[in-house]
Amino acid sequence: MHFRIFVNKLGVVMLQDMSTNGTLVDETHLREKGNTKPTTRMLTAGSMIQILSPVDDEVIKFILRIPSREGFVDEYTLKFQQYMRHVAMAEAWEDAARQGLPMPAQNNGGLDQAMAPFAGVPPARTISIKPLLPHDSWGMKWNGGDTYNVVGHLGKGAFATVYRLATKSDGHYFAAKELEKRRFMKNGILDRKLDNEMQIMKGLRHPNIVQYIDYHDVGNHLYIIM
Repeated sequence: MHFRIFVNKLGVVMLQDMSTNGTLVDETHLREKGNTKPTTRMLTAGSMIQILSPVDDEVIKFILRIPSREGFVDEYTLKFQQYMRHVAMAEAWEDAARQGLPMPAQNNGGLDQAMAPFAGVPPARTISIKPLLPHDSWGMKWNGGDTYNVVGHLGKGAFATVYRLATKSDGHYFAAKELEKRRFMKNGILDRKLDNEMQIMKGLRHPNIVQYIDYHDVGNHLYIIM
């Protein structure tokens, strides 16, 4: 197997290279063997996948297409959530097997019936996972750079708009708080209060407080990653 495409636990479509010569995904070279390069990359609609070869004519290219689901978003979301729960149940069943717990017998009822005793094991959050649908940047003025893809809009307040990001390397979710600089400028200088807020956030570590990760200064906006 050269590579595999899968959906991670957050519903993000990923590619994992499993080859010796590697796979090119949107100009990022992945390679499993040798551990000199990353092995996974998030895929989005239009992502180009290339199986590399020393001979140019032997390079194979694919372009990923993700249907819009327009008019069927609710139905697709329900099916997607059912699938994610099925995956979580299967993983729980495998974990139980590895731990040597008594396993229910497979029968004509199929996997769902066989896993019924473990139905309470998967986290309920699988029901709230939403599929990522093809979209533009959701109105965000920054495309996420080399690290992130913009995958959703979370909310808007008096001074900021918050977007959902997913890391390109492993598909993990973060939030980006978009601030328009001109709202925080005084005499051409960024308000010290904003910098103080970020410095305070950097030092906070608590399970009930959103953790500061990073910030990016892009054009007329600032982005606080959490």
